[in-house]
Order: sequence, then C-alpha cells, then structure tokens
Amino acid sequence: MRLLTIEINGSIEWAIEKDTPSSCPLSLLPGWALVNPLLYRNLETTKKLSLIPPGAFVTAIIGAQYLLHGGKLIFASIENRDDEDVLGFIEPTAHLIDWLRNLSKQPRLGRISEAQKISTRLIDELPPITFPSGHFDTRTRIHKYQLATTVTWKHLVQAASIPLVQKPPIFDTLLLDSIQAVLERDPRTSLLYAAIAMETAARSRLDEQYNVLLAEGDPNGSIRIINRKHVKDGTVTEDPIYEYLMRKQGFARLIHELPLYIFRKSLLVENQALYQDAKELYEVRNDFAHTGKPDQKRQSSKFELNARGALRGLKCVIDVFHWF
Repeated sequence: MRLLTIEINGSIEWAIEKDTPSSCPLSLLPGWALVNPLLYRNLETTKKLSLIPPGAFVTAIIGAQYLLHGGKLIFASIENRDDEDVLGFIEPTAHLIDWLRNLSKQPRLGRISEAQKISTRLIDELPPITFPSGHFDTRTRIHKYQLATTVTWKHLVQAASIPLVQKPPIFDTLLLDSIQAVLERDPRTSLLYAAIAMETAARSRLDEQYNVLLAEGDPNGSIRIINRKHVKDGTVTEDPIYEYLMRKQGFARLIHELPLYIFRKSLLVENQALYQDAKELYEVRNDFAHTGKPDQKRQSSKFELNARGALRGLKCVIDVFHWF
C-alpha cells in the first residue's frame, strides 16, 4: 500500500468520533482514500525511519469525540501502485479542502498551492486505530466557535463525493475570508471581503431567481420576458428591464429596485436600518478600494477600522444574506 502525504498551508481542526472507519474513499481520486487523522500518529511509528513528521495530534477528548489539530493530509492507495503522478493530487486536494472549509465553516482551515511539499512511502497495511484510555483530570478551555466549526467525518464523506466541476459558492468563501481576517486582527481586509461577499450574494440570488422565471416562462407575469433575434446567438429570451437594471452602476439597486422587481420585496421598504447599513458598508469598501482608508467625512461610521467595526460588518452581511 502506498501512502502519500501533502502538507498544507495552515492547519485543520478535526472532530472525529470513536467509531469512524480507518479511511474514506475518494471519488475525486479513484483508487485512493483519505486516512483517518486518528491514525496519523500510528503511521509515524510504523517504521523507525518515518518520512512522515507529526500530521495530527489529539488536543481534547469530549465523550467519544476526539479533537485533533493537524497540518497535513495522508492518502492511502486502495490498490498496489508502484508509481503515481503526485502533482495530479494538487487540484483534487485543493478542491477537497475548499469544500471541507465550506461545509464546516472553519475560516482558518489551511490551503494548498502548487508548491506544497509532497512525500510518498510504502507500507504493508494501515495500522489499527488506537484510542487514549483511562481517566484524565486535565481540563482545557475551547472557544465555542472552534467546536462548532471542526471538520467531522460527515463533512469528509460529503466533500469526497463532490465532483471537481462543482465549486463552493463564492459568497460563502468570501464571508469565511472576512471572518478569518477578523481572527487575524485585519479589519480592513475583513470589511473589504464582507462588502464583496454581500454584493456577490445579492447578484447570485437575483440571477438565480431570474433564471428560474425565464425557465418557467414566468407564468404569473412577474417580469417582462421577450424573445428577440440575435446575430450570433439566434433567438434570445430575456427581460430587458432586468438586464438594464443589472448593468447600472451602484450597489443600492441590488437591495431595493431589483429585488422589488424580481421578488416583490425591497430591503429599503422592509428594513430601512439594515438597508442604510448595507449601503454604508459598501461605501466603506469603495473607500478602501480607491484610497486605502475610510472617508474622513464618515468618522462616525459604525464600520470603523477596528475589530468592533469588522464584527459589525460581518453582522450586516449575514443579516442581508438571511433577508435574501
């Protein structure tokens, strides 16, 4: 059996139950499986001259659940393989990590690049999983969000079955990037990502509903669908009013005129305070993009360039997400 280890930039926080199997088959990599992180320590001592430095270690035990911290992923070949294109693992592994981050909502989950360190070795078989036993008096404090965002075996099984062509929603990724920036004490980056995530989510949700209406022929007459001839594309079905509004500059139309037209609801009408906050957050984003700092005229802005302002930005974006 061949083992392949890929180091990641950063780390992964796992929560593994005692009854999980030793590996998880990957449809992304036929013939390969991801080894259970609880086995990483055992694999280090399988041979005297191990090529695999510490990959994961238990940080806490809660009932039958083991919390682990690791900076690598170890794959095992289901079939005997003498040679393997290790560079072919980069894209599927990056895809797997992206989905683990999305499903677990773990903002600091590590990333992978083309220059990652990859090592391989041969073993006879995977060793049995061993669990710490006995009575433990040690106590530790763990943030609630850390427990809520650990990667579980269920996340792994789900991520392992998602095809390469299916990517996580970009607005989810941007929101996680914004949260990560807060944890890293970088409020400017957090506010930038938060505002971009908000705009992306609004556009995605509007386009999604617009395409549904086009596909169904808009039976209730909600929009103004026409068929027109196009030189290159033949007959095109569209709503010119929606297309015009979507092309116009300005963020406010994405939370007022366009949702009022498509969904028959407007954030301005239903929640004026959130509407004003969303507009201001986007204006702060424009300030950073154009000058690198907030507009001096908005010194009283609730989205200050500090941790409190960044957290307010995150709350605003999440509230807009929920409204859509």
